[in-house]
Amino acid sequence: MSKIYLPSQYLNKPCYVVNNDYIRVFETTNNSNNVVYDIYFKNNYYVKRSNSSYSYNTQCDNINTYTDSVYYRYDFDKILIIFIIILIFCFYFPYRIISRVFGRWLKF
Repeated sequence: MSKIYLPSQYLNKPCYVVNNDYIRVFETTNNSNNVVYDIYFKNNYYVKRSNSSYSYNTQCDNINTYTDSVYYRYDFDKILIIFIIILIFCFYFPYRIISRVFGRWLKF
């Protein structure tokens, strides 16, 4: 199984469960009061915190399947595309415009 990105503040929790659109992180596993974080990884890692007195009987995932390395983010390809577009607009197009205006001084 491949690794799954999880923000670093949630990596030291005792139990994780992956569903279709979110990762459920249990802060406590006692039956009296459970603090649950739902991390929606398909929605820019939006986090929803909730308190529940319901007893969860779930099979926790292995801690070794989670990482805090940003290269495993679900939307890493979109971040790279946006970064490349920003680079083009911030460096390439201004360079082309400035080299046309001051062309004879910028010849290499």
